[in-house]
Amino acid sequence: METIIGRIENKEEAVAKNGSKYLIFTIGGKKYTSFNEELAKFNVGETIKAGLERAGKFKNLVSMSHVTEKVAQNASMGQIGATEGISKIEHSFESEYEFGPSGNRHKIKYRTIEELKKKLKELESAGLLTDSLSF
Repeated sequence: METIIGRIENKEEAVAKNGSKYLIFTIGGKKYTSFNEELAKFNVGETIKAGLERAGKFKNLVSMSHVTEKVAQNASMGQIGATEGISKIEHSFESEYEFGPSGNRHKIKYRTIEELKKKLKELESAGLLTDSLSF
């Protein structure tokens, strides 16, 4: 299910060819339809988080809830955490140390030099590393 966050700019009632009533909400300049009668309680000017499901060439609103202005502002700025999910991001980069003869190369992945030294010592003590490396 796709999710959008925004302010309701317009709300209209319409009648389908089969006679059933539906709502048309304008959010972020785009029109979305809904056959869910419970969404009629949401009004123009309110800031919402809405769930969308594709129905043919249309995207129908299937759920809606109120959100704070700050959440909506963060979402419009494209910030992580705008939907109150991710609040912290940590980057962890791995390096690689490659060794061995041509055609029989091996890689050791590590984050710190200390971690590389520890892994090399483990290989050496297991008899898997024949070249002695000095650090």
